Amino acid sequence: MKPEPRVVVAGLFILFFAAPGLADYVAEVSADNPMAWWRFEDASSTGGSTAIDSAGVFDGVYTGNIQHRGGVAGQAARLDGNLDYVSIGAMGAVPQQGSIEMWILPEAVENYRNPFTTGPLDGLTGNQAIRFEELSSGGFRVVISDTSGSTPDYLEWLTLDMVQDSWYHVVLTWDTVAGLVNGYLNGERVITDAPNTYWPSQLTDVTIGVGYILDPERCWLGRIDEVAIYDTQLAPSQVQAHYDSATPIFVDGFESGDTSAWSNTVP
Repeated sequence: MKPEPRVVVAGLFILFFAAPGLADYVAEVSADNPMAWWRFEDASSTGGSTAIDSAGVFDGVYTGNIQHRGGVAGQAARLDGNLDYVSIGAMGAVPQQGSIEMWILPEAVENYRNPFTTGPLDGLTGNQAIRFEELSSGGFRVVISDTSGSTPDYLEWLTLDMVQDSWYHVVLTWDTVAGLVNGYLNGERVITDAPNTYWPSQLTDVTIGVGYILDPERCWLGRIDEVAIYDTQLAPSQVQAHYDSATPIFVDGFESGDTSAWSNTVP
């Protein structure tokens, strides 16, 4: 069970904290050896700045007007839905077994906003990817295809009840040999051994904050944190441990960009 949050009043801002905290989340994820892990703890998020890969060699580049906000284990990236994204680029072949993990907080629930794709972003071949997509109905789905065109080969819902201003822990795992997909939302498995035979061969153009095509309609509006890619399948117990160890920060009225107003520790 996730611990109950505590409330701290700091000036005009109300901060919500949940133990155990930053160190525990970092330890849990580190122990599972991600091949890439973007934590958004960078000193700067201005356009052209580096988004450091804490696990490997796949540093990204901030593009647009990305700001730092309270996250689940430190600070998160806040994207304004208008061509804000972090470009990672090519990462080689899709692992036979793998996982994608991220935390997202939508500021609006609107059609076609994508927090993540393995690329590309030209629209014509934008479905040759593993990507995630929000719909105005409250649906949030994973899309997997190995072919071009406007109709993806594989769709699976992670939830039909997404709401704005709430953190969601999203994990997708796969086995291309067995042809199976598993999906998790907030620590619970919501897709169980779903069959899939459609797999992109490459991580062509990994991008955080947009998917399918580089267009404002497809850009994420809200926060993203702790994005990780693994070349192993996370087990249900590992996913649950990651979820339980995180410390989401919800900040009432905090949009000033002044990160001195929040912290991950209770004073």
